[in-house]
Amino acid sequence: MATSALPGLRHYTLPSKLIAPKRRIQTDADVEEWKSTQGYLDYGLFIRRLNTAVIGHYLPYSGGTSEAVKKTVDLLEVILGWIEEIPPQTTSQRYGNLAFRDWGNRLGQRLNGLMETLLPASLHPVIPLVEPYLLLSFGSFTRLDYGTGHELAFGLFMCCLTLLRFYEPNEEEERALVLVVFPKYLEVVWKLQDVYKLEPAGSHGVWGLDDYCFLPYIWGSGQAQEHITSRPPDVLQPPLPPDTLYNQAVTRILLLKTGPFNEHSPQLYSIASSVPTWWKVNQGLFKMYEAECLSKRVVVQHVPLGGILEWREEDLSPVIETGVTAILPPKISTPVMSTPVMEFPPNSPGFTDGIVSQPPSAMEHGAPPLGSPMSSTNMLPALQSPRPRPKGGKLAAALASSPRQETVALESVTDPEEQAEKTVATTTGGEAEHKEAQSTPATAGITEAGPRPIVEPDSISASAAEPQDAKEQLEPMIHTSSKDIAQLLAVDPVDQ
Repeated sequence: MATSALPGLRHYTLPSKLIAPKRRIQTDADVEEWKSTQGYLDYGLFIRRLNTAVIGHYLPYSGGTSEAVKKTVDLLEVILGWIEEIPPQTTSQRYGNLAFRDWGNRLGQRLNGLMETLLPASLHPVIPLVEPYLLLSFGSFTRLDYGTGHELAFGLFMCCLTLLRFYEPNEEEERALVLVVFPKYLEVVWKLQDVYKLEPAGSHGVWGLDDYCFLPYIWGSGQAQEHITSRPPDVLQPPLPPDTLYNQAVTRILLLKTGPFNEHSPQLYSIASSVPTWWKVNQGLFKMYEAECLSKRVVVQHVPLGGILEWREEDLSPVIETGVTAILPPKISTPVMSTPVMEFPPNSPGFTDGIVSQPPSAMEHGAPPLGSPMSSTNMLPALQSPRPRPKGGKLAAALASSPRQETVALESVTDPEEQAEKTVATTTGGEAEHKEAQSTPATAGITEAGPRPIVEPDSISASAAEPQDAKEQLEPMIHTSSKDIAQLLAVDPVDQ
């Protein structure tokens, strides 16, 4: 199904006063509020449209590119050249190289000029609303790390420019964003990681999909859906052809890590050995991305919100005068995406859950009415796939109604030791979330004491500052997260 079958992205009209974006997410409640905003819906729909646009198209890309795409690649080429001009320091440094901060200082000083060169004069008033996302896209210059939150910032950067219609929301342009702009971005961040030895930001260790990125696996599995010969098990037989972003990301892991693949990358190994089609891989990765990245406070807490990605109507942030009169699009209150727990189909060896996707007919009428309850047949396209199910099988009947176990409310716990134990005992968090909960004081989240203090930006995860013995204490719980990929990517026996 073509990209045009998906709902179109809204056109952001420049208002007379713009709200300056800044950090808004401080608590888990803020994460849930963000997931009910128009900006969250926009981003979910944006990455889904890009995924659909690249199905059946491979690297290197030989299609045409617009002037906007060419100028974006030129911008990335400029900042890539700075790495050669700012060599790493030769002194011994345990975590990252301090020269990365010099590179970041140059980016901050010259970013406004780069944006003025990139955007036409008519869009220069929105530069203060867009450049914070690009500045955040290359890592933390304080913590000297990089992770999926920084990758998310670059995705939001492209999304904002599409809402402004700098990039046109048509299939050719969206395909070029994935196959031309995004590979150049990966070239920049991969070189930054190699030269300045950047640490993973909040890595899940071997139980994470990848230490640094996620989107290459989503869009790469989307590319391979109509591949004539490629199948997920082929990942276990290197060398891999660099024709998809998925293969390129796996090849990089093989270059950086040693030892058996099933030991240093068990999640990717589980996908390759257990999921039969790229279509199922693609659908499961969308669910996993929403659960492990977009729904994690430690990942999204540093993303600036406001302006193009609106936060609240009652926001009292500083405004930027533009001299243009317009009306902002209406806000919504319906959650954009949800992460249901899939019911396990019987007689499916090696799996604990099944995977279900919305039938394509549900997409014919676009998104459900605002305010309508969310269900397996009434979910927005940011999560559900609009493509027809490949022939040779059928989907499982329905999603289970039982929600995932959430973190126990702190105010309901009276004993401090019991409170700390229950805070850690959640089935949805990753290693970074467990570490944060293990080291949280007994009174940290009690509502009477007000919201938690704001953690300064410069990092996507707080896990690096936690005590070293936390990992040993939480080892049994960390190992239980190896079931996540089985829950999200399980195989329905009737589909094989």
